[in-house]
Amino acid sequence: MRTLALALIFAGGLAAPCVVRGAPAGGVSSMDAAALSKIEALGHQLWLVDQAAWRATDALQQQGGLAGFPEDARPRGWVTTPLDLGGLHWSVAFVAADKDEATMVWADVDVRFGETLETDVRRLEIPRELSSVEQAQLKAIDVAHGGGLRTCGDKVNTAVVLARDESDRPQFKVYFLSASDDEGIAAGGHTRVSVDGETLEAIERFEQTRSCLKIPHPSDRKREPTALTLSHLTSPEPTEIHVFLSKTFQRPIYVLTVENRRLWEVDDGRIRLVEDEPPADATEQPEQ
Repeated sequence: MRTLALALIFAGGLAAPCVVRGAPAGGVSSMDAAALSKIEALGHQLWLVDQAAWRATDALQQQGGLAGFPEDARPRGWVTTPLDLGGLHWSVAFVAADKDEATMVWADVDVRFGETLETDVRRLEIPRELSSVEQAQLKAIDVAHGGGLRTCGDKVNTAVVLARDESDRPQFKVYFLSASDDEGIAAGGHTRVSVDGETLEAIERFEQTRSCLKIPHPSDRKREPTALTLSHLTSPEPTEIHVFLSKTFQRPIYVLTVENRRLWEVDDGRIRLVEDEPPADATEQPEQ
């Protein structure tokens, strides 16, 4: 099932919401519009992977956390595998490594999104081997981590998105996301490493920001502005991480790309080039 899922995802990518735009202000070419659609789809996939891992971790914690964890082993985190093309059904495998660094899955959590959230936690009395898809993801994470990380804070969440490059070659997009905390959602300190899906070699590293920044949690809306404006230095358009943040933040994010002095709105995962100034109640943050 998981091997089939990998073939399907690499073949076409997870389905993303259809985005219908009018004529964007300032004139975005059809080529630019196609590129923005890809960014939106990748950000949506990143958000789904993160949501699946978060829900699975919560479900596992509610049922005893590390109870039944293999003796003489250490946690190696988790890997997520989509089980459908709509991004509604996920398998999250929790991985351990023994003293010889051999890896094993000690718990599986199925996550289904829909009108209600469904999770199914299975602790394994006898740990199982990782599937070929899970093993490849874990290897991609190790390869990506080898180049060093610039993060904000001690805790970093890892997410892997299965994708294809411009020549239709399979890739693992490995994200190291600085974790949010009680102070807010981390808008800085995120890194993406592209790993070749066949050779499992790192081929590109991208750091989203050059500084750390926290966005207030959505629960603080009554005290905080309805939108946020970020200056962005590292690309000429918003990235999939802005899309991810907009869906996590649950508010519009206005992105000023310093390279070309363009103002963009990223709202609920959709990117739009705008001419108007951000809303009066938007808070401007220093350059990232």
